[in-house]
Amino acid sequence: MEASATDEVQTFQIDLPLQCGRVLRGATIAYEARGSLSAAKDNVILHPTSFDATSSDLMYNVGPGKMLDTDRYHGVLLSC
Repeated sequence: MEASATDEVQTFQIDLPLQCGRVLRGATIAYEARGSLSAAKDNVILHPTSFDATSSDLMYNVGPGKMLDTDRYHGVLLSC
């Protein structure tokens, strides 16, 4: 997956192997990317939401000088 800095929720599909050995085929993952990806691609933070939350519920933590500092990191916020 190649993510870009955007304010829009994006999706991709994946065959997700489960711990029980089965595979959840065609699972859709929704995410929102914020901040710039460094040339070395070593500044990514994956921030999942909890249960029925969405990426918009995390925005109070996202931005310059905040917990997920978009001046330093490329945040990928996962939505349920």
